[in-house]
Amino acid sequence: MNKLQTKIQRRLVKAMGAWRDPHMTKPLLESENVQAIDISEEGNVQIKFRPSRPHCPCCLIDAKELKLHLEGTKGVNSIHLEIVDVPASERWSRLVND
Repeated sequence: MNKLQTKIQRRLVKAMGAWRDPHMTKPLLESENVQAIDISEEGNVQIKFRPSRPHCPCCLIDAKELKLHLEGTKGVNSIHLEIVDVPASERWSRLVND
């Protein structure tokens, strides 16, 4: 991992540290929602994300808001949330990333 990737990783951890899932009281990073984070050398970020409730509309809205929040992180060129471990995850991913 190069210096830019390390800096982006620290900034993302800080940005996600204060984010709360609408159904949980603990911070996002203390939950099992974030499955993996991949940062390219160009600053493109892919996050595997599992919503806490697979059929809840507010989880979809929250994932979209999280994506928008993380896009403002310095050094990040793009964010792609890949929704995993829920029914119709491809549809969730498409809606969140539009």
